[in-house]
Amino acid sequence: MDTKPKSNLTGRPNNKNTLFIVLIAVLVVVLIAGISVWALQAQNNDQTKKENDSRIKDLEEQADASKDKESSSDSSKKAESDREIAKPSASQKTISAILTASKTKDYSMLKPLFAEKMFVAQARADGAGYDTPDSTVVNILNNMGERAKQPWNFDVDTNTIQKNESYDQYINKDMYVGVSSDEKGGREVVSFKIGNDGKIQSIFFGSEKIMSPNR
Repeated sequence: MDTKPKSNLTGRPNNKNTLFIVLIAVLVVVLIAGISVWALQAQNNDQTKKENDSRIKDLEEQADASKDKESSSDSSKKAESDREIAKPSASQKTISAILTASKTKDYSMLKPLFAEKMFVAQARADGAGYDTPDSTVVNILNNMGERAKQPWNFDVDTNTIQKNESYDQYINKDMYVGVSSDEKGGREVVSFKIGNDGKIQSIFFGSEKIMSPNR
């Protein structure tokens, strides 16, 4: 009887080893696939982020351009408004002419600024009425140029002028009022009523000596 032990080698691979190798291979394939998917998602996310950043940058540039355009438009409107404000009105031009005439004593330059009907009132003559342009120029010369002490001050508080209430119709905030330099007996007073068209509608000549409430 043959007593030699039988060999375990059958010529076929061990089933456990084969299963282990297959499992390792599957895990490697899954890992590779997972890494590939992750890499692809990361690439897509990066591309999406770049696209979003580009859109945001474009929107910010458009917003800045819009702000610059609005700012430029506002600046243009303000500049135009400033030019309108700086443009002297008709009454301001007349006031400027009155100041020039009072300094140069060339009162004839006011003649083109007279209204068609010139109303003239004088405290000294205690009279009032319509006058011709030529006669009005003479009255201005007599009262402002010869009788009054120079220079004239048209930046005056009318409340400081000595007068009784009967002269309030000629000396008030609606009139352009001036006084001569201080002199013994009181200052000479003149007031111009100027229309919106810049025309001088009336002139009043007075004197604190005559208008004083203590007179």
